[in-house]
Amino acid sequence: MQTYSLNLSNGASRSFSTDGDLFVYESGQVAGDDKASARIIVKPDSGGEITLRPGQQFRLPKGSSAMQWYVRAVEGSGDITGFIIIGAGEFDDANTLNTFKLDGTFTNAVKVTNTDVERVPVSLDSNQSIKTEAAPMSFTSYRNLYVSAGNVSPLILPAQNVNGVIIESLYASAKTTFLAQRGTPVTSNDGAIIDVFLDGTSGPRRARIALAPGMGLYASAAAAADTSLLYTAR
Repeated sequence: MQTYSLNLSNGASRSFSTDGDLFVYESGQVAGDDKASARIIVKPDSGGEITLRPGQQFRLPKGSSAMQWYVRAVEGSGDITGFIIIGAGEFDDANTLNTFKLDGTFTNAVKVTNTDVERVPVSLDSNQSIKTEAAPMSFTSYRNLYVSAGNVSPLILPAQNVNGVIIESLYASAKTTFLAQRGTPVTSNDGAIIDVFLDGTSGPRRARIALAPGMGLYASAAAAADTSLLYTAR
């Protein structure tokens, strides 16, 4: 990779004897006029002509190379000074990474809208998912259960609770105790008390129960209870 200074006075042309497949117009300006476009015309001995502006580059087709590069100024551009790079391999410029420049031809040509007519439609990828604090759900089910006064009724059997259960919501019409243990609760003393519901109350919500395969409801001796449970078996 070789860097050359570029001086093209009065529309003159120059040739550069360098073996390579890459030509980089690193910088260039027209003497006495900062706004003029310092465009040059480049012709390798193995290809056609191409017009470049400062900062542009081109590479010959894969497998091709040139030994001679002919450079001249675009007609009427004036005296041009700058630098070019010729060689083989890759070239990058960290000074222009992630930047861009708009010239005068783009003035007032940018429009940003968010109307129903011009909005870009977006569809959700079915492979995407929303993460929550609970484990992924396999299915959701429900139970409606009548519990007679002073008795325990099985709510979720051990066979239905292999990997744990997430209680979404539970409603009880009378005072009811929610029990859980490794077997199936049979009496009010079986297992751990998860929660106690008063008349017409509901809960717990999003309670995750992973250690107790069997669950049951105990209705107080005062009244029977109608209950409704929404749960997810994991």
